[in-house]
Amino acid sequence: MIGIVVITHGDFSKALLETAQDIVGKQQFVSAITISYSEDPKVVRQRLEKEINANKTVDDWLILTDMVGGTPCNICLTLVEKFGEKYEVVSGVNLYMVISAFINRNKMPLTELKNKIIEDARLSIMDVKEKFLSRIKAHE
Repeated sequence: MIGIVVITHGDFSKALLETAQDIVGKQQFVSAITISYSEDPKVVRQRLEKEINANKTVDDWLILTDMVGGTPCNICLTLVEKFGEKYEVVSGVNLYMVISAFINRNKMPLTELKNKIIEDARLSIMDVKEKFLSRIKAHE
């Protein structure tokens, strides 16, 4: 089983998980961790480790953060240094990425899941006006 943690500045992680579960259904072994700007990163790391350690049936963890170089991402990198292949950390989390993780996490191993959600997230970012209005104009 692959567990999923979304860790972000503010309440963004909570909103992402809630919305994704509204779309694809309630999920097991998922957690949202929020970070306030005044919070000590060591305290956040302890909360993250506590959350992960509370789920003994989870073998691997996919951790999604809001931005590369931010406090959430940097905290997660310390886990990767310590535990290696048990964790994958991906930055730039968006709703499409979370939904993809939910849908695919029981279909593939952790590294493949990481690659899949990155690719899916990339495909979800586009100039919508250009893509769809050009189709309409082509049919005129």
